[in-house]
Amino acid sequence: MTIEGGSTSFPTEFEIPRRRITPAEITSRLDTYFPEIELRIAKPGKKVSLGLKVDEKNRMGEAFVLWGEALNGLNGTYMEPADFFDYFSPQRRVTGYTEARKLLLGDLSPAPNPLLSLASPEGRVEVNIFGGATNRQAIAISEIGDKGEFSPEDLATYQKSLYEVFRPIAERPSEKTRVALGLASDQSLTIDEEDCAATGDTVGGVGLVLQKEGFLPEARRIDVAVATAQALVVLAHLTQKQGIPMEVNVGYASFGLSLGVNENLEHKNYITIAPIPELIDAYPGRIFVVGDMGVAAKRVLSLPWDRWRSDRWGLEGPKSDREVSYVEDILNFHRDLRVGYEKGGLLMMAMVKQALLEAKDPTEFPLVMAVAKRLDLGDRGFGLRLDNLLEYVSSYV
Repeated sequence: MTIEGGSTSFPTEFEIPRRRITPAEITSRLDTYFPEIELRIAKPGKKVSLGLKVDEKNRMGEAFVLWGEALNGLNGTYMEPADFFDYFSPQRRVTGYTEARKLLLGDLSPAPNPLLSLASPEGRVEVNIFGGATNRQAIAISEIGDKGEFSPEDLATYQKSLYEVFRPIAERPSEKTRVALGLASDQSLTIDEEDCAATGDTVGGVGLVLQKEGFLPEARRIDVAVATAQALVVLAHLTQKQGIPMEVNVGYASFGLSLGVNENLEHKNYITIAPIPELIDAYPGRIFVVGDMGVAAKRVLSLPWDRWRSDRWGLEGPKSDREVSYVEDILNFHRDLRVGYEKGGLLMMAMVKQALLEAKDPTEFPLVMAVAKRLDLGDRGFGLRLDNLLEYVSSYV
């Protein structure tokens, strides 16, 4: 999630959330307002107008998702682990709630095998969590992200910690995903590479647009460094409505979302610390878990994954902040299609390639770097603008 402009410190009025929310509240709201979610999709090769007052670059797009009331009410909330485990059931090796909570909130760093494997109520969505919420890398990321601005040295430290979180996920073979989801070798699977999931609106909105256009793959995999419990419930419930299986691989979970500041509640739904004792102790005095990951995705030329980037995000020059989209090997149907969304996706896709290189796996695969911009539409709720996605996904699925 990116603050427009990119380098301003967070307002001091932010607080950790105080309103407890349950999965039942989230799914009930989604069910109630699901028929009112509006999709505006352009004809092939065209653009469609949002038709609402927004900044110029977000007025036209390949598609828009207008969430309306469906995702309102998440800001200013936190979810207790007990409520999270009422929805997602731990699978294999975990003996009960006490052990599951200890793993979820603990300090174990992400490793090749998930700490927790969870199943949604209907069993269509599997969530693998690779590290505890208070792991060493998470603490380092929060220490920098909580400041709201980054020196070059901060960026390097932040990205090194993020890579340690994401690498085990990036190296997870898609064959394991296919086995877990019961997917045959000739069935289509797409893999979304995300930095964070605060509310699930980006990945969830993409799924709704793909379904509307008839481009929904037979299964989806979401790789994300950090996800809130709220976002995981949203994604699972939306996916179950679509009737396809999904695997979500998460570096570590978080549990709070910012309310927003001033009378307009600006900057709502940033990932925050929650009033859970283990988190308060591990993150003393902190508000934000990751800060602004879009800004943290700026290029750092001294880091190994920068070799895979050609964008100019964070570099000097007039084109440093322009939107970036591209495709690679899009007709390579022998490997699963990976999808990223700039800005954060530029970094995450580069980290995928670096992890595969270090694992001596092929670094060439079909890839779409699309544009997905989250829009705060005031009384109309949140919106999502998509660009440079549908044409390429359609050729794959």
